[in-house]
Amino acid sequence: MKSAIEDEHYTGMAAADTIDIGVDGRLATAGARVPLQPDEPRDFVPDPPQITWGVAFDAETSTVTLRYELGPELDADRLWYDLVPVDAVNRIENQPLWPDRDTVGPGDETTVEMSDRPDADGVDVRWGPKDDPGMRLFSYVPERTE
Repeated sequence: MKSAIEDEHYTGMAAADTIDIGVDGRLATAGARVPLQPDEPRDFVPDPPQITWGVAFDAETSTVTLRYELGPELDADRLWYDLVPVDAVNRIENQPLWPDRDTVGPGDETTVEMSDRPDADGVDVRWGPKDDPGMRLFSYVPERTE
């Protein structure tokens, strides 16, 4: 994973100066430190916040609990989720992650009902204004046992 991140030019990763990889059983995490350019303004969508997410899936209720683990406090109206079926090409239906909050930060949790879309295979967390597809920050596809 570390070599792939260092060798490829992923959005926001080209200038990564520190890359950390962690493995805990079946969970692997990748983190990178990307220095800000002090003389250049940040572009809202292409320059998203760096957030560490925690996730838990309850197969009985078909819910995904997302936990904002680490990152800056943000305006809640910039974080969205989309329930994603495998065959969804160029379809994004931004739904608010925290509809009743002004800001969110580390320690905040929210639950997404996947049963709302039986054809959904996963959850995308997106960053940007509501009327724009924005940028995908995080994707989760639960392992389901039949």
